Amino acid sequence: MVKTERQARLCRDLSAAADKFQWLEALQEVMHAFGYAHVTLLKLPGGPNGFALPVVVESSLPVWVVNAMTKDCALGDCPVIKRGASSMLPQYWSLEDPDMACGSLVEAVDSVGSMGITSGLMVPVNGMSGNRHLMNFAGDRDTLPQASLNELCMIALHALETYDRLCRVASKGPSPLTKRELDVVRWTAQGKTSVEIAELLSISEHTVNTYMNNAMRKLDCVNRTQLVAKTIRLRLIE
Repeated sequence: MVKTERQARLCRDLSAAADKFQWLEALQEVMHAFGYAHVTLLKLPGGPNGFALPVVVESSLPVWVVNAMTKDCALGDCPVIKRGASSMLPQYWSLEDPDMACGSLVEAVDSVGSMGITSGLMVPVNGMSGNRHLMNFAGDRDTLPQASLNELCMIALHALETYDRLCRVASKGPSPLTKRELDVVRWTAQGKTSVEIAELLSISEHTVNTYMNNAMRKLDCVNRTQLVAKTIRLRLIE
């Protein structure tokens, strides 16, 4: 596939990012170049665990919209994410799709719609270590011409490769969490409750909650969902 001048320029800007903040800025230039208003990177759960949920790791959306998207396990019920997780092909979506009217998605759909978003494109991308992600471009535009779609998918792959590199660099320092705190967060990321984690680790539920609260305090998180997302983003857990 011939690399266009636009693709080469946008990939150079992504490669030049020195940290995740600059990376997200460069990715926003990508979304604008293709007529989208927002972009979100989601990490798909690994392994066969049916209780684990997708996690928002980076997004240009306001925090209150991301909170609505992750509330009440909405991401796990989203039909677009389910399609993206079971296919390597990009998936177009619209808020007017009948299957977006699921009860747990109502608040998320309303919040996303209030940003002027009507539709978007979900691009499956895999990292070097096999970690599976979805890159969601959202806005209010028609489907892309095939050549532009191919171009954007190639840029999305390059973007994740750069993001993985930045994560590896950031994870070289010592972990701020203890081994037990990481164990608790790791099982939480797999969808386990405090009671289930206590049984798995042969400790009390109170001790599990203590480890969880310590981890949230150390990483300045307000809830478990944010804690899991941040530990994944910092590469403290996979």
